[in-house]
Amino acid sequence: MSILFGRENFYELFGYVPAWPNLVYTVSVPRLPVDPPAGRVRQFHGSTRPDLADAYNRHNATRTGTAVRPTVTAPWTAGRVGLLWTDARGAAEGYVVIEGGGDAINVVDFAGQAEQVLRVVARHARAGGVKEVRFPELHAADPLAGRLRRHFCRETFTWSRSGGAMALCLNLHSTLTKMAGELAHRLRRSDLAGWRGQLLIAGPREQVMLRIASGKVSAHPAVGSAPNAIRGGHEIVQLLLGVADPDEIVSAASLRLSGQAHRLLGTLFPNQHCRLGAWDRF
Repeated sequence: MSILFGRENFYELFGYVPAWPNLVYTVSVPRLPVDPPAGRVRQFHGSTRPDLADAYNRHNATRTGTAVRPTVTAPWTAGRVGLLWTDARGAAEGYVVIEGGGDAINVVDFAGQAEQVLRVVARHARAGGVKEVRFPELHAADPLAGRLRRHFCRETFTWSRSGGAMALCLNLHSTLTKMAGELAHRLRRSDLAGWRGQLLIAGPREQVMLRIASGKVSAHPAVGSAPNAIRGGHEIVQLLLGVADPDEIVSAASLRLSGQAHRLLGTLFPNQHCRLGAWDRF
């Protein structure tokens, strides 16, 4: 599977389809916490510290679309501020990376407990006379996103036919083989845990048969008839990633369902609210 942020009116020529929209959470500074951060917060420089990667990986371990660090090896450019707090051993427990100034700042990278992150950002913003704080590409499942939605924020989605996040499934069989364990996990947690049978996944270049039995899922080359099937074009990759509610993907992309595929759809391919953090995009 390939994901990129490409030029408009170009990558769709090769089969790439929209993966997810750009998303920004914006909150006014008066809505941020007024309490000071817990413990000592200090500034740091550079982006290759292993403890920063560890903190980020712990924070995003189960969130679809996020990167597995280390990813960034180049030093930060001028204009960014890194602030971190440590545990008893001196390793990063959490951190924020902020860019911009004037009326608005962007939190382009962070990890750690939501309240602490907001307190650190709030203190920095008030010290600089900032009016608004933006959190670009914040994952919907992040506790920080939930904290903002419960109190006050503005969510801005920007959908693009091309030029934003775009995806292409290069090898359907390999992808579904690697996803088999996760698909089985989703089944076992649902009311379809006892379902047995086969489900055909057919894209524009490849067809794969999922065999489902005893709470296990395995991927095989498609052979013979397939009463239960999901068929479509390159938009099949949107289902695999979980970029939106599956019914919406089926409708928008004119995917074709047969047999009991409609029963399995929401269990196997739920909306994962995919999001690649702003720092990892470039």
